[in-house]
Amino acid sequence: MRRRSHRVGAIALTLAVPWALAVANAEPPHVEEAIDHALSGDVTVVDPIASTFTVRDEDGQLTTLVVDDDTALWEDNESIGLADLAKGDRVTVEWNDRSGRNRVTYLEVVEDPGSAGSTAALPPTVTER
Repeated sequence: MRRRSHRVGAIALTLAVPWALAVANAEPPHVEEAIDHALSGDVTVVDPIASTFTVRDEDGQLTTLVVDDDTALWEDNESIGLADLAKGDRVTVEWNDRSGRNRVTYLEVVEDPGSAGSTAALPPTVTER
């Protein structure tokens, strides 16, 4: 009886070792992060403490989005932080909601408020006679 249990154990071990090595050496499947959503609109609220901001799109719909350490925020080809984002900034945003949150993957400020066709920010012009 004892010899039989050794054989059963040896057979089980012989089958289990290659399987365990295959599982241990297997790489986890690579999941590329896809962009689920994108929008352009105007920033209406920025909350740096909660790491969130809200955008109003062209249809007037408000979307609150979350920024984390992996979010790429850009303005004029320079990296910026959430605190640099301001109410009224025109932005293009890409995000996903895989974790149940609207996590931003990319944001670009596309237009500085008051700069597109506005003369409010320009100094008065001096004319010569």
